[in-house]
Amino acid sequence: MKTLHFCRDGILRRTFTCRDPEQNGDIRFNTRLIPVRAWEKSADPDIFLKTLHDSVMFEPGLTVGELFENLAPWADTMRAVACMDYPAFLIEMRNKDAKPAEDIEKITLGYLASIDAVPEFEREGPLFSGRVMNIGEPAYTGRLSLEEGWNMTALVKEEHRAEYDGADSVSLSFTPLSEWQHLPITIDTTGSLRDGTASPRAATHLGTDTPLTLADHKNVETVSSSTGDVFAHDVAIDVPCPTFLDTVIRGLLWDVGFHYSPVQRDDARDSVLQSVEELDLARENGEIDLDEPEDRGEIDAEEAGEIEMMKNLMKKSAEMGLQVNAPKTSDD
Repeated sequence: MKTLHFCRDGILRRTFTCRDPEQNGDIRFNTRLIPVRAWEKSADPDIFLKTLHDSVMFEPGLTVGELFENLAPWADTMRAVACMDYPAFLIEMRNKDAKPAEDIEKITLGYLASIDAVPEFEREGPLFSGRVMNIGEPAYTGRLSLEEGWNMTALVKEEHRAEYDGADSVSLSFTPLSEWQHLPITIDTTGSLRDGTASPRAATHLGTDTPLTLADHKNVETVSSSTGDVFAHDVAIDVPCPTFLDTVIRGLLWDVGFHYSPVQRDDARDSVLQSVEELDLARENGEIDLDEPEDRGEIDAEEAGEIEMMKNLMKKSAEMGLQVNAPKTSDD
């Protein structure tokens, strides 16, 4: 397997190995890290997309900004590959006037595999009554689900953790990239297997309050909520081989580009803050009525754009003689 190397000089490189021409009577090999741009120009113009399943290595000391610069030559391609406005994030990242975050130590990419009970609920009546959701009563399924993947974590410096109620990590989902592009980024070599059957809520779904793993096992670490309730057991495991697609794109860029662009991210942040302010004010004035159906309000600009796009897609499909179908409902 080839390996992609994210380098501190901003140049993305890939391993290439061949026989050493100076060692005809020996079985020695010559390995070099070849710039991917040179590989494109001299051997394979499609090599970048062919690296999606390559393993990845970060040069020691690599920063988030340097990682983004490694991918800058393919900024337009990254729009589709990572489902984000990569060129816009590059511009934001290169903003030299931003104040760097001083309370974050580094960014890590870690691996987590979770085993949990498959939930099911028996409900009578409608799902919503006013603004109150009626999910029903938990029911037995006797099945387990398995989810796994790489995730980004922003580790808070120890001297700043009191500012975050003792938390050792924080979300950067709404923080401009320019404020944390200077942080070093690493790939954890040890991951976790998380047993969610240790949660009390799993007992009804599985028909037993005995978890798959035992809390007193020497290799098990209990995971508790802020209130002290145990909701999982963690077991340390070796991580699978980190790859460009799974670790960098799904683990890091998915989080950075969740709202697609810096503009849409800031709009989402402002909307959340405004909603919180309105709820706080309504609560103070005693104006929240849970029995009153939620007012969806007028169609906003984003929703209007989606409606227009639906019209255009259906029109073009008809012009091409391609049928548009409604999704089929499942009986399961």
